[in-house]
Amino acid sequence: MMMKSLFESWRRYINEGVDSRGLPIVNRALHSFDAFNFSPQDFSSRRGEIKPSIAYHQAQDPTFVLDIKEIFSKTADDWVFIAVNNAEIEPEDIKNPTFQEWVVSKGYPANAKIVIIGSSPYPGDFSSTEWIAHDIIGHAAGRDFLERLGYPRGAGKWIEDNPWVSRMILKVHGYLVRKNVAIKKADMQFDMIYDIFASIILNDITWDEIERAIVQGQIGLVEAEADTMEQIFNFCNEWVAQIPAGEPTVIKSW
Repeated sequence: MMMKSLFESWRRYINEGVDSRGLPIVNRALHSFDAFNFSPQDFSSRRGEIKPSIAYHQAQDPTFVLDIKEIFSKTADDWVFIAVNNAEIEPEDIKNPTFQEWVVSKGYPANAKIVIIGSSPYPGDFSSTEWIAHDIIGHAAGRDFLERLGYPRGAGKWIEDNPWVSRMILKVHGYLVRKNVAIKKADMQFDMIYDIFASIILNDITWDEIERAIVQGQIGLVEAEADTMEQIFNFCNEWVAQIPAGEPTVIKSW
């Protein structure tokens, strides 16, 4: 069967209690969602309007933090998200001594994936926890995946150039993502793909579910569609694994 080796790998992930890197799964999820204010001097060489990152204001609301922790409850890693007051932040900015001292003072777990959100929301963006998870995780992983394929301007051109991608999105999103309660469901194909990325990383879509859906005829993926899903699943594992433990890392959603 197509993707057999990956299905077997995913069964090992589920049955043996190890993550995609072979490490034991313990009770992990979202450890913290915080906000940090850089001083204006830290960005004095930059031009343009200073805009806070996605979820900067929500991160200061305890109810929001509790709600988004629930969304990450199935993940196999400790996550820490830090929203900042200037979304133009770049990797060199997080070497700032004040920021580094603040991170140490927080006492985050040594194995945590400490993610700094380096994108601001679009005007009028939804601000619920579900949409924020879609924007932060789904768009960041999807953006990097599409750049690797040579589509830095987003999913629209990728879908246009590869007709099977459209069919795959509609099948997987329609049958599996629509059943997902953790994230909001996009209603346009160029955005649905980011729901799929987010659902995989949040562990709301598993290989077992995909396999069952194919075997039972609930979704019929032809070879090109199945290969694309395989690439996406592999990439999601790679994307999570490349975020180093205990080291603040800037991600960009767009």
